[in-house]
Amino acid sequence: MQKKNTKISLRTQETTLTKLRIISRIEGKTISSLIENVLTEHVLQPENPLPLSEEKRSSPRKKCSIPVVISLANNTAPTYCNGVIVNFSPFAMQIILSDQASGHLQLGAELHALFTLPTSAMPLLLSGVVSRIDHAPGECMITSGIRGSERHELDCINKFVRDKAPSKSGTGHLVYS
Repeated sequence: MQKKNTKISLRTQETTLTKLRIISRIEGKTISSLIENVLTEHVLQPENPLPLSEEKRSSPRKKCSIPVVISLANNTAPTYCNGVIVNFSPFAMQIILSDQASGHLQLGAELHALFTLPTSAMPLLLSGVVSRIDHAPGECMITSGIRGSERHELDCINKFVRDKAPSKSGTGHLVYS
């Protein structure tokens, strides 16, 4: 391995730093390592193109950052918590919640997710079942399969996942096309 002897300093927004901290905790890497991986992927890979391995998943995934309210069903009363959807596919979603909510989570638990896609003004309500729980300091990430939702809601999710990545508008706001 080549020794790293050059420093790079950069300025960023507080929200970007917060997201980097969350991702670094989830992936078990330093922020420096995450940034270096992105730079390596986008700067060095075009110089040395290698064939990309085939996608092993049955459906495409889309990274995102969508606020969500989760209702977790249990034997007594439902528990509500706020989170952020960070990854979507037509059949599943990954959600980051505060660690306080993790006490109410268990594999196989039914949940309902209320959110609004950036491409729509109408809120969506999806039902799902918790299929994975990953804990990190101060937060947890859950993966939930999507099931039993209305056809219109599933069509909206499919369109959102298949749309290209967001771009910046002239006003600086993200535009999903």
